[in-house]
Amino acid sequence: MARHLPLPFHEREYVRPAGYGGGSAKDHEDKNGFSETQIFNLDQMENSYLIEKKKFSDYFDPNLIFKIIVEGNIDEDSFSDFLNRCDIQYLSPGQSDSEQISYFISLTVKEDFEELKNRLNSYCLESKYKTYFNVVHSFEQISPEDKTGKSILRNPPNNNYDFFDIELWRMDDDRLYTAVSGIVKYIEDNGGSVTDQLITENICLIRVKINDIIFNDIISLNEISHVERPPRLNFIEPQVLGTPLDELRTGDPPDPDSPCIILPDSGVYSGHPLLKNGIGDEIAGDYLIDPKKDPNNYVDDVGHGTKVAGVALYGDILNCLQKQEFKPDAYILSCKVLYGKEDTDTGEIYPGFDDEKLFENQLIATVNYFSDKYPNNQLIVNISIGNPCYETYKLRYQHPLASVIDELACEYPKIIFVTSVGNNEIIIPEQYPKYLLEDTKSVKIIDPATSVYSLSVGSIAQNYIQDKFQMKFLPNPDYPSLFTRVGPGLNGMIKPELVEMGGNIPINEPPEYMFDSDAGIILLNPKWFEEDKLFTTDCGTSFSAPKVANHLAKLCKEYPNASSNTIKAFLIASAKYPVNRPSPLDGNIKSASSDDKKNLTNVYGYGKPSVEQAISSDGNHVFFFAENKVKINGVHFYQFPLPREFIEIKGKREISVTLVYNPPVRRRRMAYIGTQMRFKLFKNTDIKDIEKSNTVFSENDDDRKKFDEIQLQPSLNDRSKGLHQKGVINYIQTPSIDPSKPLILGVYCSGKWMKEKEFQDYMQDYSVVVSLEHRAVNDLYVKVAERIRTRVRI
Repeated sequence: MARHLPLPFHEREYVRPAGYGGGSAKDHEDKNGFSETQIFNLDQMENSYLIEKKKFSDYFDPNLIFKIIVEGNIDEDSFSDFLNRCDIQYLSPGQSDSEQISYFISLTVKEDFEELKNRLNSYCLESKYKTYFNVVHSFEQISPEDKTGKSILRNPPNNNYDFFDIELWRMDDDRLYTAVSGIVKYIEDNGGSVTDQLITENICLIRVKINDIIFNDIISLNEISHVERPPRLNFIEPQVLGTPLDELRTGDPPDPDSPCIILPDSGVYSGHPLLKNGIGDEIAGDYLIDPKKDPNNYVDDVGHGTKVAGVALYGDILNCLQKQEFKPDAYILSCKVLYGKEDTDTGEIYPGFDDEKLFENQLIATVNYFSDKYPNNQLIVNISIGNPCYETYKLRYQHPLASVIDELACEYPKIIFVTSVGNNEIIIPEQYPKYLLEDTKSVKIIDPATSVYSLSVGSIAQNYIQDKFQMKFLPNPDYPSLFTRVGPGLNGMIKPELVEMGGNIPINEPPEYMFDSDAGIILLNPKWFEEDKLFTTDCGTSFSAPKVANHLAKLCKEYPNASSNTIKAFLIASAKYPVNRPSPLDGNIKSASSDDKKNLTNVYGYGKPSVEQAISSDGNHVFFFAENKVKINGVHFYQFPLPREFIEIKGKREISVTLVYNPPVRRRRMAYIGTQMRFKLFKNTDIKDIEKSNTVFSENDDDRKKFDEIQLQPSLNDRSKGLHQKGVINYIQTPSIDPSKPLILGVYCSGKWMKEKEFQDYMQDYSVVVSLEHRAVNDLYVKVAERIRTRVRI
């Protein structure tokens, strides 16, 4: 085992001139007709607003909020400034299913559109304000259908009182708190109730209990951005299997300063013989919100949390069984937020959320509680639950729970979050894996897996199966699980980043497909006492995510002083695409079509990680790494040598670069993340030549000087959309690399909604890992270390 090597930094920082966003669009063919139509639309919205104002006059003064539909590209800040001059306040981007169309949710400051109408007339008569009106498709009211969730559309409210989650547009505090107070009072005066609410910098959520009359009254309010039922979870109940306890060795509890994995779930059954050494703390989530609740109501009554906890503690439970040793890698800090509920039709007990309290509030309280109580332990939060009502179909506006996770990650930069992508419900075996690759909502990742800070995890089939399933339809090991969900994430980010074993669902032949979860991965049995069996099986992405949390805990133990950026970068750098993949996902990513490349990353992300490679360099693989800070529009360069053996000895070689950073986020901005980082890798080039060019990271190909760049996959454009970026190149033939010149890595930070003038003192933290691997050079680590020492002496 060898420690990873430092990545040599070229001791100088460069500043690249900021680029200019936006663009121009052609004039509307009929400017007169366009202006007249939009003025008519604005008049109609004013009339509707006056009706709403009168209707709710006893409760609050409503706001005139509407949407601007934009076709084409326009700089968000520039367009916002133009709207301000029209007495209109830009609030937030809105969700659009088209990449060519953007929604600008806006609010009139003076309760009318007079200034905007005047400018529309000037555009019509004098061709003024073309930069802005040329990209506007229309000004429109936000309809009730626009804000009604899919579960409500399927099952509309009735005269029975039921729970709903109401989200409001995040206006300035005065307007928002006035609107919330008025809506709450209206609901309560009309027989409904408000059981919980959450207001943060980015979101406003209210949990209410109302009937169809109240629902239909308030759904027209402009302040409301979305209404959905609280999520209900579905998990597959397995058959049991086990091994006697007296055949197993149980390790001692971890050291007190060991990493801790926070599990907001259904609690744990801590009396399980293989859990008791690893449970560090337990608390009831409702108690953290309401001290009148029972703090000891934390026992798992549905089993889900116990199964997740076992994977988080031990990783691969089958491997532990084969070794007959169960030694916890971390402590579990359990917070019960799911409760056993009975299906009135079937009598089935299923895990469900608290009816009255928002899970978002319980998550915030959980993280605050454990971070205060365990300030000296590295914390990892595993969230193996999600809301299937919030899918990521062409997502351009962050989901609520994902946004809360991102806020928490910004507030607690040392905490690492892991999320499962969710299970799809449309398994079609005869169309596998095609149905996972289609552009449909029903297979896309769900909230909160779109969190830009969390490592989102998809599921692949395990490499073991019971004999009775040999003749069933069952994807091969490392194939995507039939039930997994796929990316991309917010604004096309690569999601999931990683995949891990989550089991599979064998099914018999048509015409009647019968699902059998006995084929799932081996887990701890929450019913071990009454059934006298320690283990069970189950399948789902719920069990892929804690495997990654376990990897992260091991890394944190090995590198206690490393930043969360570095820990995540190590794990991502270790990931590889499984060799065993179904068609059309089995092609070479370098030569694949753009569609096949996106399908591969949408399903597998960057691949399956290897915690052993992430922990140490050895033999034929080497990691270089660096932690650093860079200003907005700053460029950093790193140099590292390649031994001649890496280039000249035949065999499969791989070079990869992984970058992880942690920018501020704002849900009210179309860009969402405050900064964007990118990297490029150059060969056969002197760093002095790159230093002379300030356009090496230019987005304009005509202005960019061409250097000898190594084309890593995924492409620069695809990988740089997210906070977790990785680029890889594999060589079979001898690469055209001059061993006398080091490779040069350039890292660049640009501003999104964070502009250089306003944030000139801001320094962006980041970590970068470079990986070298050559299967035929077993002393690669030694060769690389020698080259680095030689360069340092020179």
